[in-house]
Amino acid sequence: MTTIESEIPLPDDLEAAHRIIRELLETLRQQTHLNEKLQHQLEQLLRRLYGRKSEKLDPNQLLLFTREILEATGVEPEATPASKKPPAKGHGRKPLPAGLPRKRVVHDVPLEQRLCPDCGTERV
Repeated sequence: MTTIESEIPLPDDLEAAHRIIRELLETLRQQTHLNEKLQHQLEQLLRRLYGRKSEKLDPNQLLLFTREILEATGVEPEATPASKKPPAKGHGRKPLPAGLPRKRVVHDVPLEQRLCPDCGTERV
């Protein structure tokens, strides 16, 4: 006899033995399901921690072969409007508000100060 047979008394009744087998099979199914669930969660966590950032799916990538698929099925592809790119963020100062009043101020410089000290021509 093995150690399992000596530890667990087996019933002599066939119905009782079948009931024990069904209970053991149900317990085994639950444990297998729990093990698969935990394994899946572990894989997701490891992928989140150590996965490559380039594994992210670009939504535009899904549209790569739509034209070929539609042509193969005989459906006419719809014309897609050209999407405008959002304006790039600029650097430096923001432009002045449009509602700000503007007035032009001209400072007249006397002729003596407009002449170049080296060549004597008028500066622009």
